[in-house]
Amino acid sequence: MGYFGWSGESVRHLRLGFYTGDIFTEEPTAERDVPPVLRLLREVNPDVVTVALDPEASGPDTHYKVLQATTEALRRWSEESGRRDIRVLGYRNVWFRFHPSEAGLFVPVSLNMFALQRSAFLNTFVSQKEASFPSYEHDGPFCELARRSRWSSTRC
Repeated sequence: MGYFGWSGESVRHLRLGFYTGDIFTEEPTAERDVPPVLRLLREVNPDVVTVALDPEASGPDTHYKVLQATTEALRRWSEESGRRDIRVLGYRNVWFRFHPSEAGLFVPVSLNMFALQRSAFLNTFVSQKEASFPSYEHDGPFCELARRSRWSSTRC
């Protein structure tokens, strides 16, 4: 966890109820899954929130379910706090690739940064080295799949 200045204290495992490890998980509920996210918003009082924008049924639906719980928590937090200035940045994950023309923000990276990210991924996210829901396109770590182009089967 000590990569790039992040420490373990920066990671919060909210244990939302739909994370069961089952292939087909239940839907998020406002009573069970929104309160932990709302408590975190109160504690952190963020200016920016990032969420994966993987559409429903584009991969494991956990990203979509987190998006649903976060959206409702942000709505409640905005009403409660009066804040209307929280910036929400959505990103696409490995499950849903997109054309560059669909992006609103680009972050340039070097080939060296790709290598560092791969190393960080493989050494930090041990549970993600092998996919529970493997891609039909690639049998290997998600970080390798994420580097592949939508229009090419070659690796970076």
